[in-house]
Amino acid sequence: MWQKLISLIMAITLLCVTSRPIHAREMSKSGLVFNQVKDGVVSIISNGHGSGFVVDDSGLILTNSHVVRNNDEHIRVSFGPGYVVRGQVVEKDREADLAIVRVNLANIPTYKVLPFFTPKNNEPLVLTGEKVIAVGSPLDWPGNERSMTHGTVGKYESEIIDHDADIYPGNSGGPLLNFDGEVVGINTFLEISDYGGGIPNSVAVTKAVPLVSKAKKTARTLPLPSPKLLPDTPRDAYPMGKFLREFPKKFPKRKQKHYMFESRYFAFSVITPPQGYYQLIKTEEKVLKKRRKRGKKKGFDVTEDEYDSKNMAFYETDKPVVSIFVSPKPKLTTGSIILNTVSLIGATALTVASFGATAPLLIMPFLMGKHEIKKDFLQMTLADKTGTTVCEPYLSARVPFEANWMYLTGMIYEDFIDKSYMGMYEFDAHCFEGKDKLNLVIDIEGITDDDRKVSFPSKTKRYIVGDFDEYWDYIAEKKEETIPEQVKTIVKTTTTDDD
Repeated sequence: MWQKLISLIMAITLLCVTSRPIHAREMSKSGLVFNQVKDGVVSIISNGHGSGFVVDDSGLILTNSHVVRNNDEHIRVSFGPGYVVRGQVVEKDREADLAIVRVNLANIPTYKVLPFFTPKNNEPLVLTGEKVIAVGSPLDWPGNERSMTHGTVGKYESEIIDHDADIYPGNSGGPLLNFDGEVVGINTFLEISDYGGGIPNSVAVTKAVPLVSKAKKTARTLPLPSPKLLPDTPRDAYPMGKFLREFPKKFPKRKQKHYMFESRYFAFSVITPPQGYYQLIKTEEKVLKKRRKRGKKKGFDVTEDEYDSKNMAFYETDKPVVSIFVSPKPKLTTGSIILNTVSLIGATALTVASFGATAPLLIMPFLMGKHEIKKDFLQMTLADKTGTTVCEPYLSARVPFEANWMYLTGMIYEDFIDKSYMGMYEFDAHCFEGKDKLNLVIDIEGITDDDRKVSFPSKTKRYIVGDFDEYWDYIAEKKEETIPEQVKTIVKTTTTDDD
């Protein structure tokens, strides 16, 4: 009798607990649309990063022309963690800032073709006041793929849609959608006003229709890109703030010269997270040195708020990669060499005539004049001594070599009149482990094999590996923490029994 009563009480109690109302979550309409379309939105990794979306089952992806500019041979497309494939530029419309990239979808398990909105009965593509959704990857970090914002159309004119859904540089090439999940535009740019605000703009999808049709025909004449999955940037950031607290004597400590080397035509600069942080500290100390002196005279202090290096928010999300910049070395033009030679001869003659043959030469610096690039950078591979590629990069890009990049060569050029390109690469630090010799093999026109192959300094390899020792321990500890205790016990017991 008592057992039946206890069982009944327990059953009633269990029923009351399980039937207790769960907190209701209300999903917005824009959120529902986002979940409907997100598998069709991709990140495009080029000389920076941008967004795009699938428009055809053959692997065609629509994006902005400026996202893939100058980088036809360096396109990677990410469908999510672990699913990065090679991209092939098929068509471009630079005037409309549109491009079509093709990928091989054989190893992509989930994707979605996003439909274009086709107006009927002469209705407009969008209405002023209509709600829209922008989807893309606004930040240059893998964990920020596929985010959404929503807003309202302010104006539609000349195939440009003005709206107030927030978009940022990484959103370029992503879709602008109506609330039926249909594409109405391609997010392109943010028009900044004189008052500090900005108006997001999107190219109407009607501009893309003929380009997609043309790309389908062009794609049939081209070989399909490789379906091979490429390395994906690790999702666990390099926690610089944590390491600075735990290893204050180690981080930072390196000299920049240990991370720089040269070949005949190029200068190479290697940056790891701690080395980049160290260079920031040195630069800030140099910049603020005079301000600190002025502060002592004028009665003000240089606060920690003036140091980016003291505000660690950025470094808590630093990429755990080894960056290699390949910069062309500007050389004196032929005319400048002739002019300098004539000046040298003239100055020598004048000095001898005035002061005698034993007098010191009072001449102008020999490196005066205009500079130009002798060899253009195309692409680079990290290879062993036989020339076999040892690691695929996370990022490979070819970007214009401009004055603001020249610090990577360690030299300053007063008069640079040429345009060329430099390489930007990101690698896994494990690529630099071991004692085997590594080379950087440069693809470039009209260059001999001896100049193509550049030996990677052994000392720099050791420094790279040392900069990541704590990071690899940190990742191992994180993985250990994610294993349930009961699994650890089973593994431990099994190991003991085997022994």
